[in-house]
Amino acid sequence: MPCEYDKTITDYTLTIMFDPKDAEAYFNRGIAYGMKGDYNKAISDHTIVIELNPIDGEAYCNRGFAYAMKGAHEKAISDYNNAIKLNPKDAKAYYNRGVSYGRKGEQEKAISDFTEAIRLNPNYAKAYYNRGVIYYEEGEQEKADADFGKAQELGLE
Repeated sequence: MPCEYDKTITDYTLTIMFDPKDAEAYFNRGIAYGMKGDYNKAISDHTIVIELNPIDGEAYCNRGFAYAMKGAHEKAISDYNNAIKLNPKDAKAYYNRGVSYGRKGEQEKAISDFTEAIRLNPNYAKAYYNRGVIYYEEGEQEKADADFGKAQELGLE
């Protein structure tokens, strides 16, 4: 039995066949590909969205996430930079860029991005948690404990 993502992909593929310039169909199909773990196809669809609508910050953010899942953190960071340029209040873009910076070992930049994500969305439990991990790794136990506590308070286990 095919998963729901396969049905979604089929539906949007048909939509695209009838209207090859339907950015929303590519966007949604790209999300479905990403949810299935097919990051190359997700990247391809979000690239088309960006070509059709270069000011779609979410498409940059989603493509950045797909790049990050493939370990291509430089490309991911570039896309998150574009998303942030288009929407400086996008907490998710800061959070995701922080994760990529952390994976590259650029801890100060990661902390800065997690802090900005928290400023924009004070209930961003994952941002507190990930910032706490970096503080813990850097031996800043008090800051780590505070962030872990806040993440737990916000419902992150």
